[in-house]
Formats: sequence, structure tokens, C-alpha cells
Amino acid sequence: MMKIRVNIKAGRECSPDSKLMNSLLKLILTSFCCWLTLPLVAATAFTPSAAQSNTIYVPDDHATIQAAIQATVTGDTVIVRSGTYYETGLQFLGRGIAVISESGPASTIIDGSSAGGVVSFGPGDGADAILEGFTITHGFGPWGGGISCSGNGCAPNIRNCVIVDNEAEYQGGGILSWNEAAPLISDCRIENNRLTLDNLYGAGVYCGSGAPRIEYCTIRANVATAGFGGHSGAGLYFREESQASLLHSIITENISGGGGGGLMCGSSNVIIDNCLISNNTAISASGTYGSGGGIFLAGSASPTISNCTIRGNDTSAIGWGGGITVAAGSPMIENCIVWGNIPTQIVSGSPTVLYSCIQGGWAGTGNISADPQFASGPSHDSYLGLGSPSIDAGNPAVPAFGSTDVGGADDVGVVDMGYHNVEIERRLIYAISYLYPTWPATFTAVNGTPGGVVLMGYSRSGPGPVNTRFGIADMSYPIFHLASPVANAVGTATATLTIPPNSSGITLYTQAVDLSSGEISNSLAEVIN
Repeated sequence: MMKIRVNIKAGRECSPDSKLMNSLLKLILTSFCCWLTLPLVAATAFTPSAAQSNTIYVPDDHATIQAAIQATVTGDTVIVRSGTYYETGLQFLGRGIAVISESGPASTIIDGSSAGGVVSFGPGDGADAILEGFTITHGFGPWGGGISCSGNGCAPNIRNCVIVDNEAEYQGGGILSWNEAAPLISDCRIENNRLTLDNLYGAGVYCGSGAPRIEYCTIRANVATAGFGGHSGAGLYFREESQASLLHSIITENISGGGGGGLMCGSSNVIIDNCLISNNTAISASGTYGSGGGIFLAGSASPTISNCTIRGNDTSAIGWGGGITVAAGSPMIENCIVWGNIPTQIVSGSPTVLYSCIQGGWAGTGNISADPQFASGPSHDSYLGLGSPSIDAGNPAVPAFGSTDVGGADDVGVVDMGYHNVEIERRLIYAISYLYPTWPATFTAVNGTPGGVVLMGYSRSGPGPVNTRFGIADMSYPIFHLASPVANAVGTATATLTIPPNSSGITLYTQAVDLSSGEISNSLAEVIN
């Protein structure tokens, strides 16, 4: 085992904050030295600032949520008590704050009164901008009736929210993500949102360019049918080279007047993994046209669709591809079940289909056509019943995960085909803001263990990988100590440190570790401008 060395030399001047940090680091090392293998030395190039985070309560300290946001500084948390708040155009102002309900979405509601969009995130709102635990409703606007995310660098965390009964004229009735935005949308219900004009897209969620990540969500009963004038992607619409990920989600009962009742991909290479796409509809007002009841692919769309169950979707008796329509592109479909869609399962194009159960059959390695024997259970009606031929029938090279069993038994051995129930994964997400010489830079990790220490390290030697007891670190030795903030009540740990002068052009390689869980964050390689 490598030794851990703390370089605290006698006679060195250090601020009270530095002394506190070093004391804290000594305590950490005493507790964790038996298993921590990252070599650390005290940070000498970065000076901690005196900034401290505060908690502001609504309505105790401020009557409205926006007034509370206006009173924040970077790293603050706004806690909103139960109640209905009639507000529109909420902005986080690029301050890296968390706005969190005290009691969850059932009792904490932000109501736009159909007077405008409810929440808007911009380029300065990175991963340290958190919106958690609200019902967002009755928003209305040209784009993004409920929530709008726009601009390169816009990457907020939106979690445990209900986005319901919002409207947009053009795109994104529930949520709009465009212009290179990359929000993380997790554990949300996006329901009963609408588009009000013809020939437009994405009643539930619209993603135009950027790399949004949507996970553990239910996207249900969103409607894009005003006039039935060619609406597409009632549940979700991806376009403009979007590099989105749609993971571990249920897309159901959405209604489109054109193509893609569940979702549509136009010129986007989306990752669609472990989703249940069921009972969606794409039928025109006359009932004579519909395309891709579950999924519609157009342009140069070549998504990867894996471990999905696509069933019970409808484009009418004369429509195209009740399950999947491939109008263009070359999708990869693997470990999926496509069954019981009306009138057909997969239509047109040249998809690559492997290790999948396709009603009526489909050529490809590992494909089967036997009834998957669905069973109803506590969360949905698409579990695999005992004796299902889709059990242990997926690609042997793919690790088993989650459960397809009504009783919750883990999938082990060869992975099952189709959608799996999985526990919500809380990942440690690491971000930096304002990396300029002589400026106070903010280092933020979200989804940490509340009350736990998050250890942040950095290297100037280059990327890794190097092995640690936490996994692979994407930095080269020597790795230096940067900060050891304690995560607040919602798991956010923030450190503000002044970047030294004459450091322009240096690449900073940095990563964080949650010492309570042992989880290592994403890695960052940022050039000091």
C-alpha cells in the first residue's frame, strides 16, 4: 500500500481556513488510511476563500422563491416549505445554488397560472444548479412551458419533480432542452403536457442539440395533436444532432397526431437503454395515417436501443410500424422485446437487430419469436412470467442487472431480454465554475452522502488512468489534495478556492471521492483561461 503523506511544514503561513482544512484532512486520514490509496499532499497553490454557504427558507426569509434566489450567493441552498407558489420565469442566475422543497412534490407546487414558462435555466447554470422536489404546473409559453434549459454550459440537475399540465405553442410542453444544453433529469414524472399549434414537436420533452440525460423518469399521457397537423414525438422528440441518453424510464400513453407516439429521433444518435415504451399512439384525426406508435426514426437517426420492451403501441390498422418505424438511419436494437404493436412491429429501413424477441421474427444473431409471456406486477404489466423464453436469452456479453421478475428476484447469469426494474442510482457528479487566474473558482460535487466528506484531488501531470481502491482515477501521479468539503443535507459539497496568478494555460486534472460511499466522480480536465 502506498503511504499517505500530509505536507504541513512548520513555520508556513496559512489562513484559518487552511488550518481547519488541514485539521480535517488529518482526521480523515486517521479514519481512512487503512483503505485510502490516493496519495495526497496539502494544497499550496490554491487558497480557500472565506465564502460560506447559507440556507434560506421560503416563505420564512422571503415570500417568493425568486426573491430567495436573488438573495443567494454561490453555494447557497433555498429550502421551500409546503404550499403553492404562483410564479413564472424563475431563474437561478448562474449562482450554483440548490432550490429544494422541504416536503416533496406532492405538497410543494410552483404554479405558472398559464402566464409564462415556470423555470428557466441558462448557460451559467451548471451541474451545481439543483431543482428538487417540486410540482411544476400550468406553465405556458412559445417554448418550454414547464422548464426551459438553453445554452452551452447549461447543465442543471432536475430531480424528483412532477412536470404536469404545462403547454407550449411550438416545442417542449413539459421540458425544453436545446442550444447545446445538457441537463440531468432524474426521477421525474412528466405527464399531461401539451402542444397547442400544428406541425411541432415534443409535448413531454423536446431535446434539440446538446447532451441531456433523462433517467428513472415516467413520461406519460403527453399530447401533441392540435389539428393533427404532423405533430411528432408526443412523449419525447430528439433532433439537431442531439447526443441525449434516455435510461431506465417508462414512456407510456402518449398521443401524437403524426409520428412517434412514444418518441421520435430526427438526425440524432440517442442512447435508449432499459426503457418500457408501451401503449403510445400515433394516429391522425382521420385515422388514416400514423407512423411509429412507439418509436419513429427519421433523418440520419441511428440510435442504440438496448434492453427495451416496446409493446402495445398503435398506429391504426393502416399505419406504419406500430412498434418502430425506421424511415431513415441505421439503429442498433439489442436485447429488446418488440411485441403486440398494431399493425406491425418494425417497418422499413435497415436496423441491426440482435438477441431480441420480435413478434413474427426478424433475422439476426440470437433473435427469437416466441411469446415472451408478460406478467403484471407492482409497477407495470411487462414483467417476464415464469418460463418466459426471453429469460437468460440476451447477449451473453452483456452483464445481467436489475430484475424482470414479478417478485423482484435479481437477473443473474445471462441477461434477460427487455425492460428491467432497477434502483435509482445516485452518482457523484463533479463540476467547476469560473476557472480564471486570481478568481475564486467553485468546485462542486452533487449526489454525495449528506453530512459526509467529499475529498477533491488534482493533478497537473496529465490524465490517468491509475488504480485506486475506489476504482480508476483519471489523473496521473502525483495527485494533490484540493479540498475536503462536507456535503450538506441534500448531498452537495462545495469548495471555493482562489486560482493563483500566472496560471493561465495550465490544464487542471481533477476528480472527487465520496469518502462515505467510496464512490469516485466523473473526471474533469479544465484549462485555466
